[in-house]
Amino acid sequence: MNASLKIIYQISEDDYLKALTLGGLFSWRYYLRVLVVTLLLVTLLGVGSAPSQYFAIGGLVGVAIFVAIARYVVLPSRIRKHYQKYKLMHDEVGIELRDEGIHHTVPDGEQLIRWEKILKWRHNYAYILLYIAPRLFLVVPKSTISKGFNIPLLIIRLTQNVGKAV
Repeated sequence: MNASLKIIYQISEDDYLKALTLGGLFSWRYYLRVLVVTLLLVTLLGVGSAPSQYFAIGGLVGVAIFVAIARYVVLPSRIRKHYQKYKLMHDEVGIELRDEGIHHTVPDGEQLIRWEKILKWRHNYAYILLYIAPRLFLVVPKSTISKGFNIPLLIIRLTQNVGKAV
C-alpha cells in the first residue's frame, strides 16, 4: 500500500488531553522544580529539633499529594471541559505534505504553513506537534499511518526543514 501525502482526521477528547501532555502542560520539568524546591525547604527545616523535622516531612508529603491531585485529577478534568467548549477542535482537519510546507485545511478555511514558519516540533509514540507559535500547535496523531498517511516522511521533512524535535 502506498503511503499518502494527504489525510483527514479528527482530534478526540483523549487525543487533546494526551497532546497537551506532550505539549508541556504537564511538563516533568515543572514537577522537578517543585520537588527540588520542596527538598531544599525540607532540608532547611529538617535541621534541628524533632518537631521541625516532622513538620518538614509533613510538608514534603503535602506537596507530593498536591502535585499528584493537580496532575492526575484537576488538570485532566479542566482540559476535558476545555475540549468540550472548544468547538473548532471537534472539526475534521486535513493536512497534506508539500515541498514548501504543510497544507492545513479545516471546514472554514485552509492555509499553507511553510516550513520556515514552523517554530519547532516534538513527538512521542502517539503524536506529532507542529508549533506555529510558542504555545500554539497543530496535532497530528501518528495513528493516521493506519489510514495510509506517510508519518515517516513527515518526520523526515520536519527534521530536514525545521530541525531536530525538541
